[in-house]
Amino acid sequence: MERSGPLRWGASLAQVHARNLDTGAELLRRARWQAQAHANVRQGRWDAGLEVARSSAREDLNFNPFPAVPVSLAPYTLARLTVEYEIVRDLRLRLRAENLTNAHYELAYGYNTLPREIIAGLEARW
Repeated sequence: MERSGPLRWGASLAQVHARNLDTGAELLRRARWQAQAHANVRQGRWDAGLEVARSSAREDLNFNPFPAVPVSLAPYTLARLTVEYEIVRDLRLRLRAENLTNAHYELAYGYNTLPREIIAGLEARW
């Protein structure tokens, strides 16, 4: 779903059935459900956006013991905030906050992901 104009927004929901084609077993680390929503507004020289993504629980293996044992990775929600300002034509100041709520999650068992981070930049085009 998508809308346009000064306010753009959209959302999606996906159900995933990722399987090994040879064995039929579900693939590890694949979320059964994934959802996303985003909104972006442009006003004059300003542009701001918010995106929220949700992933359901996933199955993985803990390879620390032998043999490896099945584990479940918790569902998680991530949020991203972006702000841009057009200083002059072809020169933009950008600010982005990733993992806005500082969610603690794993994409693979035993491997942490990045905490909240704020990224600033300047984009020039010529």
